[in-house]
Amino acid sequence: METNTIQAINLPKLRNAEFFQFGSNVVTLITDGDAALKAEINKPFLLFKTSVDEIEVLFKSQRGSTHTETLIAFDARRDKAINGLVLHLESYTYHFNEAKAQAATLLLNHVKGYGTGIARQNYPTETATLTNIVNDWTNKPELAASVANLAIGDWLAELDTANNAFNVKYLERAKEEGAETDDTIKEKRTVMADAYNYLAQMIVSYCSVKKDMGADVTAYQQLIGSINAIIDKFNGLLAARSKKDTPKTS
Repeated sequence: METNTIQAINLPKLRNAEFFQFGSNVVTLITDGDAALKAEINKPFLLFKTSVDEIEVLFKSQRGSTHTETLIAFDARRDKAINGLVLHLESYTYHFNEAKAQAATLLLNHVKGYGTGIARQNYPTETATLTNIVNDWTNKPELAASVANLAIGDWLAELDTANNAFNVKYLERAKEEGAETDDTIKEKRTVMADAYNYLAQMIVSYCSVKKDMGADVTAYQQLIGSINAIIDKFNGLLAARSKKDTPKTS
């Protein structure tokens, strides 16, 4: 199906790690995508990429923190959990029981949707990714059924525990950085949101103009579709969080 419109996303509602992850995902899509398209939108893309890079700098670990060594150890634990889980699932794809092989394939494809090398992602992005994986595998019926079929609940519990332990320590360290960093992140978020809106507008505009001229817009439609797929994930996350935070009524 042809896609010519980028759907809306409420960027201010995203938490810092989610906000950066969204920006990073869009940058990767364009960087690894069609070269000619990238050249045509080079100016708005570079503005956006620069804003994403500036936010990433704020997320880099400060070597002088008293929490840094513990943080590294906690990060290694969750890296071991996700890497071990992926390898475990890969072995199950060769299982003689077809149902188990299909369950493993389903879970692996879900993990791949968050990119390759999750353990190599920066701290906040990995936290958000692992949180999403645990939530999806726990709450989405088909994924939860696959977890049960493969009896890997202990793996999932370890991944959740390790990721939560890391996040607690990460937040402790963040408090040491003070309000100045928080204010800077707010400023950078505004810059990145503006840059994204400009980029999205230019992508849609170029697609529309080229289509009216009779030019091939397949690359643009594919990019728009991919961006919308990312937006769907984050809009789903926001919707689930909003539903969870809504007070129950009698």
